[in-house]
Amino acid sequence: MLKIEPYWQWLFDVPVEQGTTYSIVNHNLFYQDRALVNEGAGRNYGIDFTLEHYLKSGLYGMFTATLFKSEYRDAQGEWHRSRHDRGYIVNILGGKEWMTGKGRKNVFGMNGRLTLMGGDRYTPMAPGTTYDDVAKRKDRTIPQDGANPFSQQLGMNVGYAFSVKYTINKKHTAHHFILEYLQMRTFQGQTFNLKTHEIVDKYTSLTFPNIAYRVEF
Repeated sequence: MLKIEPYWQWLFDVPVEQGTTYSIVNHNLFYQDRALVNEGAGRNYGIDFTLEHYLKSGLYGMFTATLFKSEYRDAQGEWHRSRHDRGYIVNILGGKEWMTGKGRKNVFGMNGRLTLMGGDRYTPMAPGTTYDDVAKRKDRTIPQDGANPFSQQLGMNVGYAFSVKYTINKKHTAHHFILEYLQMRTFQGQTFNLKTHEIVDKYTSLTFPNIAYRVEF
């Protein structure tokens, strides 16, 4: 099954800060300490591709791809790339199931997913930014609402996940034994190393191993 879907989205009354290029669409902290007005806007547009192989003989697969643009308008009426303007996201996933056990009632399955996406966007350090400027900020990061917000982009992000599952089917219940693993690394912005006073890239890595048991009645 092949599906192609273009899309366009318009955002209005977006909270922005007067006199800066800050917009709530780029906010990624746990707190908000700015005075905002609903004078901003945003637009997202692109095209989605989906190619799917339905489950047959225990095998399934799917390929999805998105090519897109994400932009926002600040309080001064200027348009900029948003934090989320990665450009593309590609997912490849699939799996295989085998019938096992007495009477071939049980199921052993393996599944995997690979995600490729455009690099994280960030605002280049403003000329003259010093360690003292950053140290005064609560999050110790370089401000991201400068004259050229999110105009720079890192290399491609790669994430992957896989799982192994065994299901024992009884007359009135099903017992599932699951082993899962997820790995993804995301960019959090530039900051100063408090020890070396050098500008460094800040990352967050998500590693999620999981062993689960589930029973269904």
